[in-house]
Amino acid sequence: MQNFGRNRSNWRKTQLKALMSKRNKILRARHPPAILGMVLPRLERQIAALQQELVDIDALRAGQRRQEQGETSAGYLKRTIQARQAKRQMGSIRHPTTDVLCSTPDTLQSACCTYYQNLYTAEPVDETAIASLLANIPASTSLPDNIRMPMTAPFTLEELQLGAKRAPQHSSPGLDGLPYSIWYLVLQHPEYQALALQVFNEAFS
Repeated sequence: MQNFGRNRSNWRKTQLKALMSKRNKILRARHPPAILGMVLPRLERQIAALQQELVDIDALRAGQRRQEQGETSAGYLKRTIQARQAKRQMGSIRHPTTDVLCSTPDTLQSACCTYYQNLYTAEPVDETAIASLLANIPASTSLPDNIRMPMTAPFTLEELQLGAKRAPQHSSPGLDGLPYSIWYLVLQHPEYQALALQVFNEAFS
């Protein structure tokens, strides 16, 4: 998939350069207006389509929020991408266990793996305290079963598809999330439906 994306990106840039060169040659040839009116519109539509694809890709790379607000400035998107890439680079960090300063790729990777392993490792909880808290919830603050059960029932595939379809085209679940338009396509794909349904239900269970 990554190779296809890179090849497609290179093809798009090469094709755009070739179309622009062709357009310039036609203009320099000083053809009659009638011929220009027949040739240029189609050529310019192809150029505009490729340019729009490049802007859309840069918008995705720059972040969903600006895309949702309709930002299409190529200069702004380029600066945003560069700023995001700079923020992702870590020169050195301290190992969460040994407190040693790590700066090489291997030690940085080890420190990050240890940090996230500790972060996502479940800690034991006091089941007795949980049971005591639940037992002392006043009945007046609890929902009746006929209201609670539909609200806590697992999602169905149809509900997820309908929700993604109704969402605005240029919107996403969060700043780091995929646009709903892409989620809708994922939910339509037979190979990903079961996995997507599992992810949503586990997230809200």
